[in-house]
Amino acid sequence: MSDIQHAFSPEEIQRLKLQPENVTVPAALILLFPDHFTTQTRARKESRKRKILLHKGALTDGKFDRDKLKIAKVGDRVVPGFILAVQARMEHNYSESANHHKTPPFHLPVVYEDDYFAL
Repeated sequence: MSDIQHAFSPEEIQRLKLQPENVTVPAALILLFPDHFTTQTRARKESRKRKILLHKGALTDGKFDRDKLKIAKVGDRVVPGFILAVQARMEHNYSESANHHKTPPFHLPVVYEDDYFAL
C-alpha cells in the first residue's frame, strides 16, 4: 500500500478505489513505469490513444492469447496475473504516408473518371 500512498493522494485513492491488488490502468502504469508515466494525465492520454494492451491471465508459450487480450481503457481494473503491454513505434518520425508517392507494383486500369473520383 505504501507505493499507492506515495504516488496518489488519499482523496484519489478513495475516489479511484485503489487497493494494492486492484488498481486502474493509469494507476498501474504510474506504479510500474514511473519514469515514463510521471503523471496521471500522461497515463490517461496514452490509454486513450489505444497504446496500452491488457492481457487477462498468463501468456501461452510466451505469446499473447487473442481471446484474453484487449485494448485497455482508462477505467479498466488491473489485478495480479494481468499483463500490461505498452505499444510503441519502432522508428521515430515514422510517417504512414511515406509509401504514397511510390508507383504501385501492379497496373490498375481506370474504367470511369470524373472531377471527384475514379473507378
